Amino acid sequence: MKLNEPMAAIAKQFADLTLEREKLEYEHARKLRSINAELNNLVEKMALYVDVAKQGCIYVKTWSRDCDMCESTHVLKVDSVDEYYDALESFCEGLEGPGSFTRCTKKEYEAERANPTPTRDRITEAWENGNGNSIYV
Repeated sequence: MKLNEPMAAIAKQFADLTLEREKLEYEHARKLRSINAELNNLVEKMALYVDVAKQGCIYVKTWSRDCDMCESTHVLKVDSVDEYYDALESFCEGLEGPGSFTRCTKKEYEAERANPTPTRDRITEAWENGNGNSIYV
């Protein structure tokens, strides 16, 4: 009977430590995600500076789909990291749906300039294919 008190104290201490551990895991996981995001941003920024140092510019390929389901692909060349971020901000402000803004190689840039990806109108395509009432992308 005297064992119940120490066992209850141990159980309470176990529960308290478990709760403390869970709180720490949550806090550290959140901080770790934040640090990882900062590291990824620094790696990306360093790659931009390397591009400018090596080739004198940054090549970018964009893709977007607007609210009417029209898709377009474009490439651009910017001369500095600041111009890259300005172009990214402008691209994001103009989005009406999903999109991507990614660095590309000079070869990809030149290939797209020489033979541009045609704009796609998915609604018209679906209509022409007899699926005007059911569009899945």
